Amino acid sequence: MKRLLLLVAVVSGLLGFIHGAHAQPYPNKPIRMIIPFSVGGSTDILARVIGQKLSENLGQQVVIENKGGANGLIGMDLLAKSPADGYTILFCTTSTLSINPSLYVGNMPYDPDKAFVEVGLAASAPNILVVNKDLPAKNVKELVELAKKRSSLNAASGATMHLLNEKLFESRTDAQLTIIPYKGTGPALVDLVGGQVDLMFDQMTTSLPFVQDGRLRALAVTSAKRFPALKDTPTMVESGYSNFVTNSWWGIIAPAGISPGVLGKLNTALNKALTDPGVLSKIASIGGQASGGTPKQFADLAKEDRSRWEQIIKANNVAPE
Repeated sequence: MKRLLLLVAVVSGLLGFIHGAHAQPYPNKPIRMIIPFSVGGSTDILARVIGQKLSENLGQQVVIENKGGANGLIGMDLLAKSPADGYTILFCTTSTLSINPSLYVGNMPYDPDKAFVEVGLAASAPNILVVNKDLPAKNVKELVELAKKRSSLNAASGATMHLLNEKLFESRTDAQLTIIPYKGTGPALVDLVGGQVDLMFDQMTTSLPFVQDGRLRALAVTSAKRFPALKDTPTMVESGYSNFVTNSWWGIIAPAGISPGVLGKLNTALNKALTDPGVLSKIASIGGQASGGTPKQFADLAKEDRSRWEQIIKANNVAPE
């Protein structure tokens, strides 16, 4: 009888311990944040800065895990197959969330309509039309005239966003471009600065330093309003192309099925991180602007952009590079 009572006490204690462990409020262990690209790019830089503040705000370490490859599909697939418990999240981009579903129709390892839920928008940046500093075109109108005069200009494309903006440029201006693919933005910028190609629609985050030190000339930004760091550079709209507004953005997503309470805690932690002076400074230093907001606001933006890029991809028969 004594042994039986002892066994009952031990089992009750274990059950109490297990129940107590499960009852602990979220988060009670480290959180993994996947970056679906390699180390060193703008996405990686932003994710690490924001991830550090998320750790402080949530009281648990946010462990960064780079899972690059296949234009972000590998990392996104890993998230889609992760438990929806809030302990695996992903730092996404415009391409991974809003462009890939139309670019890889029928060839995605997950269902883009059902696999994810938006946590919050972290930052955004306009794209920028940059040209080699020796190209005899000082504005978009002169660039279009030059392209028509020469029959074509060479445009570098080191990322999906470059390609889509350049295709959009062709359709809006009737100017022809010879689009040259590169294995990444870095090599494309090297050749643009060196004069091997004429122009590129790049992300602000990577081209801004080259514009600021005079190695490239900025002709226009693709945002609806002028960018503060380049207040003298007009928008594509101001340059005469009313339907040319595109932006790059970054945000956090989680597996579908996450509880509203956990989603709310992650969103609150992100919004708090985006008020930190150090985070704001880092975002500004690479040509971005902090965003924030609710999960629904981010979801609406992602849906709107997906529709816009789908139209461009279909109209121009764009295929993955």
